[in-house]
Amino acid sequence: MYEAWKKMRAMQDTLEGDGEIQHVQDNQRVMRLPEFDWDENVAPVPQGAQSLKKFTQRAEAMDIIFDHQGATPENASWLTANMVFALPLVKAVTKVTNIGKHMENMNNDRHTRGLTDMEAAEVDTVRKLVAIADKNTNREMAKIHRWTRSIKESMLVLKARADALEKL
Repeated sequence: MYEAWKKMRAMQDTLEGDGEIQHVQDNQRVMRLPEFDWDENVAPVPQGAQSLKKFTQRAEAMDIIFDHQGATPENASWLTANMVFALPLVKAVTKVTNIGKHMENMNNDRHTRGLTDMEAAEVDTVRKLVAIADKNTNREMAKIHRWTRSIKESMLVLKARADALEKL
């Protein structure tokens, strides 16, 4: 990761036209991303159930990061393999945009309309807890049914043995 950062920093320093390094207010360096050739920087998207979805989301994040419109999953696949130093930023932006979409969907949900963000989050949490409790209940009920069946089978064996002994 450090080597990738050094490479990005070296590229930044060489991109400065007048030889001066840009700074912001608090004496922090401004790091510009390297140029991205949208037509050339493409790679096949890996096969898999979630690959296309993941790389489409990364392409949307790349549009935000690079201030571009029209990034493709193939561009995201290339970035993943060849610009590893930028991948944490792309993943972070992807997570933030996914959370934003999730919040929009929650606001459009008929059960959470009119609720504050905290109330909607509470409803979401309660729904998840109810689902977990239901799953746990079903698991325990299945155990009870197995034990009951085992007890009944044992009772039948004991009853058959008692009947056999009485006939002697």
